[in-house]
Amino acid sequence: MPRKCVVSGCSNTHKDGVTTHLWPKDDKLALKWDRFVRLTRVDWIKGTTATTVCGAHFTPEDFDGYKQWKAGFGTRLRLKACAVPTMHVKTANRVTLMLRPARSISSQRCTIGLRSGD
Repeated sequence: MPRKCVVSGCSNTHKDGVTTHLWPKDDKLALKWDRFVRLTRVDWIKGTTATTVCGAHFTPEDFDGYKQWKAGFGTRLRLKACAVPTMHVKTANRVTLMLRPARSISSQRCTIGLRSGD
């Protein structure tokens, strides 16, 4: 059984043609993901290593090689190590709402406590 996105109102799985991303292992980053999900689910406590969020909740800047993938030159999207979901998608009518202004990850330095070589 495919893992379903945990964001309220979203039931995407990889079978829907959307990327799915496991919960981060880094505690600081996981806390940011928890805060995002909590905006959509009042009952949310904490994600686990089996919890997923789908790619619809990330901006194109959150992925390595997004432009190449979109142009058909890449076969797989890889989420950047410091990416945090920021997009809430209402799946019923396909309206996308931005919860906070998009930021350019490429212009920011990812400093979330990762050791060099990770």
